[in-house]
Amino acid sequence: MTRADWILRPILWFATASIINLLLLRSAHAPVAGLIAGGVLLLAYWRLSTSVAGLPLLYLSTIGIAMFFEHLVSTSVASAASAAFSLACMAASAAILFWQGRELQRWIPRPSGRVFGVIAVAVLPVVLGTTLVILVNLPAPGGWSFVLARATEAAFGIFAVIGAATGPRQPNGGRAFRLWWTDGTIALAAMLVVRLMMRGNPMAP
Repeated sequence: MTRADWILRPILWFATASIINLLLLRSAHAPVAGLIAGGVLLLAYWRLSTSVAGLPLLYLSTIGIAMFFEHLVSTSVASAASAAFSLACMAASAAILFWQGRELQRWIPRPSGRVFGVIAVAVLPVVLGTTLVILVNLPAPGGWSFVLARATEAAFGIFAVIGAATGPRQPNGGRAFRLWWTDGTIALAAMLVVRLMMRGNPMAP
């Protein structure tokens, strides 16, 4: 495993998982699809976490579940009851992303320092991955509201950073972080679907 593998693969799969979950949200017109898919993929992750599929499953499941709760916050009406509901949803999203960060910590190679490792597996994927998602979707569906939504999701990534940065360093456990050709193929396929959808209706939400 080279440094490029364990730095580039999280960035690639953060962006890919975000794109796939956004496509699922648009096609289903209901965030519950992301929650169901996220739950199923989370079960798969627990069984395959040390395999090459571990990282994709982690991102696909946790990002899908986090998007579900964040979508509920954005659609709740203004009232005292909905304020409490929104806070609960934000706490749920923060919790799943914190756990994501703790799991990402397992992929930081032993020789790497904590600070550099956290930047590589938790900070760069959020910053560069979110940027890639926005660029792929230009012109942004819904205009600036789409960009603002992605920026809000990126802000929640701070909890993944906290998760990766706290607690004792966990052993790698033989987890695979090698960059595979299938990673790029899936990413390109997801981006192609986005561009095809944008071509059919460039301002569709």
